Amino acid sequence: MKIFSLFFLFAFTFLPQVSASDDIRTQADSAYMAERYAEALKYYQELEPSASTLYNIGNCYYRLDSLSAAILFYERAHLLSPGNDNIKFNLALAQGKTVDKAAPRHEFFFVGWYRTLCHVMSVDAWAYVAVAAFLLALLFFAWHILWASGRVGKITLGVSIVAFAVCVLSNVFAFSQHYQLTHRTGAVVMLQSVPVRSIPDQGGKELFVLHAGTRVEVVDSSLEDWSEVELSDGKRGWIKRSAIEII
Repeated sequence: MKIFSLFFLFAFTFLPQVSASDDIRTQADSAYMAERYAEALKYYQELEPSASTLYNIGNCYYRLDSLSAAILFYERAHLLSPGNDNIKFNLALAQGKTVDKAAPRHEFFFVGWYRTLCHVMSVDAWAYVAVAAFLLALLFFAWHILWASGRVGKITLGVSIVAFAVCVLSNVFAFSQHYQLTHRTGAVVMLQSVPVRSIPDQGGKELFVLHAGTRVEVVDSSLEDWSEVELSDGKRGWIKRSAIEII
């Protein structure tokens, strides 16, 4: 009886939280539809940072003409749901309005192919695929060992091998995305313009200037006030840490 009492206690404790969360989302959506974007933003920021919530926060910032903040939250949403077409479209739309247009470095086709395939689904989706593929491989391998023979035996063995390969690849993709989520090096320039210097010092030579919304990769964050960043075209330099926000 004590176990059931605890269960109902936790159940009834949880229900108002779900209701409150749904109520906040409803108010946020209503405010957004009524074009009260600042109000909607306040509500969305009270919710758990899921991909959809981060995407909506990005939309609010975009409507409020805060381009750098919009890109930052689109990027965060894209990390959680890399296969979402709406997120990718709005991110590309916002990035198209930035001042800096760094051309990406050339990469081997299989690197781009791997990155594209890896981001078809989220880390959770790849984990589900891995489990399903493993169970399928196990099932067909058992069928092959216990009952199948001749041509059917070859087919069951082949299906088992393919399913196991899918399981391995899915685990690799899931691990790769999980690593990106837990070791975030991407950042967005938040200031209107900021100089990038040759050394981590205000007196260092100015190499170039970055503008709001530009994405950079942080390659050295060991100093307290400065970060070494790299652009997609390979250019590097030191920037004030306060000028960027980690994705």
